[in-house]
Amino acid sequence: MLKLAKSFHNLSIRYKLFIPLLAVMLIIIASQFVMRGFNSESVEETNNWINIAGRNRSLSIKILSLSQQIAHGDQSAKKELGTTIAELETALRVLQLGGEVVFNNKVVHLKPVESSVLPLFNTLQKDWQAYQDQILKINTESFGKYTPAQQRVIIQKAVAANNKFTATSNFIIEKVNLTNRASQQKVAEMRRLVILSNVFILLLVIYIFWKYAFRPLHKLSEVANNMVLGNLEEVLDIDQKDEIGRIANATAELAYNLKEVKTFVKHLGQGNYDVQLEMETKNRVIAEGSLFMTLVVARDRLRQLMEENQKQTWTSHGLAEFGDTLSAGNTDLKDLTSSVISQLVKYMNGNQGGLFLLNEIKETADKPAQKQLELVSCYGYSEKRRKDRKILLDDNFGGGLLGQALIEKGTIHQIKVPADYFEVSLGMDEIANGNILIVPLISNQVEIGVLEIGSFIEFENHQIEFVENLADRIASTILNIQAGVKTTYLLMEAEEQKDILQAQEEEMRQNVEELRSIHEVMEKKQKELELQNQRIKSSELVLKKALKQLGEQKIELEETNEILHAQEEEMRQNVEELISTQEALALKSKNLEHQNKFITTSIYYAQNIQQAILPSREDLLSLLKGGFVIYRPKDIVSGDFYWLSRVEGKVIVAAVDCTGHGVPGAFMSMIGNTLLNQIINEKKATDPADILRLLDKSIYEDLNQQKTSNREGMDVCLCVIEYEQDKAKVMYGGAKRGLYYYHKDNLEELKGDRFSIGGWQSYTEKYFTSKELILDVGDRVYLSSDGFVDTPNPKRKSMGTKRLRQILQTSASLSMNEQQTAVENALNNFQQDAEQRDDILLIGVEL
Repeated sequence: MLKLAKSFHNLSIRYKLFIPLLAVMLIIIASQFVMRGFNSESVEETNNWINIAGRNRSLSIKILSLSQQIAHGDQSAKKELGTTIAELETALRVLQLGGEVVFNNKVVHLKPVESSVLPLFNTLQKDWQAYQDQILKINTESFGKYTPAQQRVIIQKAVAANNKFTATSNFIIEKVNLTNRASQQKVAEMRRLVILSNVFILLLVIYIFWKYAFRPLHKLSEVANNMVLGNLEEVLDIDQKDEIGRIANATAELAYNLKEVKTFVKHLGQGNYDVQLEMETKNRVIAEGSLFMTLVVARDRLRQLMEENQKQTWTSHGLAEFGDTLSAGNTDLKDLTSSVISQLVKYMNGNQGGLFLLNEIKETADKPAQKQLELVSCYGYSEKRRKDRKILLDDNFGGGLLGQALIEKGTIHQIKVPADYFEVSLGMDEIANGNILIVPLISNQVEIGVLEIGSFIEFENHQIEFVENLADRIASTILNIQAGVKTTYLLMEAEEQKDILQAQEEEMRQNVEELRSIHEVMEKKQKELELQNQRIKSSELVLKKALKQLGEQKIELEETNEILHAQEEEMRQNVEELISTQEALALKSKNLEHQNKFITTSIYYAQNIQQAILPSREDLLSLLKGGFVIYRPKDIVSGDFYWLSRVEGKVIVAAVDCTGHGVPGAFMSMIGNTLLNQIINEKKATDPADILRLLDKSIYEDLNQQKTSNREGMDVCLCVIEYEQDKAKVMYGGAKRGLYYYHKDNLEELKGDRFSIGGWQSYTEKYFTSKELILDVGDRVYLSSDGFVDTPNPKRKSMGTKRLRQILQTSASLSMNEQQTAVENALNNFQQDAEQRDDILLIGVEL
């Protein structure tokens, strides 16, 4: 029995439920079929027996009636009487022995009479025999010989026999009915027993359903609900080997896996991308497309994104750091390149590096023109390397890898160079088993030089891209410095040429004066000759004397004429030299114009970059109910910029005024924009004081202001706007910039802190505060730089804060677009054609 129970326990759930149900259905159907069949057959046989017995009574009465008719002389009833007697005898025989009989035109099959009724049936046979004897007496011809009294006696005996036969039949029928009722009672009891057994089996099935289906499913439902609520600690106590058991095991395993996934995701959320799943630690195969594989892929992707972000941050920080060095205004190439190469080798974790500039050796009588790379700055080079500073270039084969990189205009990266394979020439030195990075310095297709870095650590792709980007900036800076030096030299040369031309012009003017004097002398002598000719005509003697004197004067005139020709030739040569000098100056002026155009184009490109990082009008309107920005750079690029973002449901807007304007100010604005993105969008800082403190610290550290004389900085006006039903909470922080706000028809001002961002003062000595305003929806706030109030008019008088407040107050009732137009018109009317002093920035925000 235990083995059977164990086998049933191990069955599949469909068999555990199907087998009991099938058993119940079969038992119920069989019992109902048997009971219904037995009951129907028993009742039908009893009814047929009683009907036949009842018909026998009718036949007995009919026989008596026919006998009486015959007794009164109706002989036609004899035939019918015989048929009825035969029919009755047949019925009695079938009732006793069983068989088939026709009843109501239907063949009825009867079983033999039961033993309990058999004695009564024998009595009925005797009664029928006695009754039949009396009927036969009436039916015989001798009946007519009897006297009427005897006939009456015979008829009376026949009636009495009929009554007795009928009474016995009735008694037998009643006995059969009693037996039938007893049998029906037994059937009812059997039916109740069957019903009870069916109920028991049904309860057993219900118990099986509850034990193996309903209770485990309910437990599974509770555990699933708890899992949905995050409770993964509950234990499933379902010990089944069927489908529900497998589901329970799978659910328990799912809970365990979800618990592991929860821990795994928690580590990922904390930034631990080196966490591993248990399956990984046990070197188990993770199925493709599974949740674990998805998590592993997500972790690897997050790690990759973190590494890429770190690389981008490293690259951005490096470009900003080197950008400060390159834009510091140092025009000493040796000092600048020495600082750059030393800083670059350290930043790249290299071991040595050098910067070579391309020079041209002019053609001489014995040597053709040649190009050479000259080492101008190095870090970690040997003494021999520093002494041999120049490398001649060959157009076909270059000068080692350095020259080849310059000829191919591409980066050369050699890794893991073995000592026994070949030695890689770094410029004019060697390094074995190292990694070499050689990047050409090219700006606008102009070859400047080569940058070379050697390291025992292999350079990564982002480091190579960083050096390539930095090489462009270094090349551009060197080209600008060289252009500046060349421009200075050309200007000095032009000044010298100007002085020479002025001297030559003065000399030529003197020559012209001398020529004019000589011409006057010649005219005077010509007049004297004419006078002498007249005198010759008057006197031959005088003529001879005059001819002699004239010959002498002719010789003198010829000498004077030769002198004039020589002076004329000299003046012609001076004029040609002047024309050549003018052409050289024109060419130099054209070169200067080209360089100026190139620099201006670069600045305009920088303007496009700066415009790209500024929020668009669509960004402004998507985050704010309404607003405007008045942004007018003094030069092509601006030192002022504005910043806008949404973080955690809060809108953050800032107006920033960087030190200076033009290109230096634009560099500071790029740094400020990048730092605000890091502090607010990445670090999720939303308190104005914290934002200003982190911004000040980053500027101070990134510009290395603690070790250098760099004192660049910025003034900031920053607002954090958060909506609460029909109110707006404005958190304000200012670094030397105040905030104007329009509330209840009045324009008010909040003063900022007295510290700037960056500058000479350390961030540890500064303290920034946050101020809170609760304003109504529809109120306005205004953020600005100092360029607006410093705008001059033609008399060089500044607009001033009082006039700005008056403009904002009088136009606050207008829409934002109308107010922007009104403020710009007021600014234009005040400034007129006066030159702008500083960058102008004014932001209006409608809450």
